[in-house]
Amino acid sequence: MVENAIIHGVSSLKERKGFISISFKMVGEELECIIEDNGIGIETSIKEKEQRIIGHESIALNNIKERLRLLDKKKRQRLFVEPLSSEKYGTETRIVIPVLV
Repeated sequence: MVENAIIHGVSSLKERKGFISISFKMVGEELECIIEDNGIGIETSIKEKEQRIIGHESIALNNIKERLRLLDKKKRQRLFVEPLSSEKYGTETRIVIPVLV
């Protein structure tokens, strides 16, 4: 997910400096990881991808979703990728990982 923030978010910024924030916290019996960037945002990234040569299929998100699904006995959603609501730019990715004892 950090790789996505770099490649799809901040690497193409020209007019401003990019930042990526990574935080972890325990929420009950789960570890929550939040990755935020001030990159170009999801919509712009999708538009740029559509304009590039087709032939590359990104499987990273699907791989992570599948790994989290296998870890989770309650079958809840564990990966959230959303635009930052308070800003014009950026993306927030939240991953909730069940702690296995």
